[in-house]
Amino acid sequence: RWNELQASDQDRSVAFYTRHFGWRQEGDMDMGDFGSYRFLYQGEIMIGAIMPRMPQVPQAAWTFYIGVADIDRAADAVRAGGGTILHGPSEIPGGEYSLTAVDPQGAVFGLVGPRQ
Repeated sequence: RWNELQASDQDRSVAFYTRHFGWRQEGDMDMGDFGSYRFLYQGEIMIGAIMPRMPQVPQAAWTFYIGVADIDRAADAVRAGGGTILHGPSEIPGGEYSLTAVDPQGAVFGLVGPRQ
């Protein structure tokens, strides 16, 4: 449902994905001290964003967000299945919530959806 790149060099990343994938970068959201959250489009559809790499993230990486019907129920399922919640659930613009988690094998992923 959403794709988010934490990049060491946002301008270089934008240039790469626009040149090789045909995406475009348009608009952004100010994240205060964290910098700018720059939106990516494929055609007319917003598909994700590029943000500055956070200090605790060892290298640039994509996080893929999966849509869920209830973010709290999904967070409980992550924990019950042996995963770990890294961040969230946190409210995002538009009224939904997101979280970032790690599965039992160490793969990072995100979830996004409403709070029921």
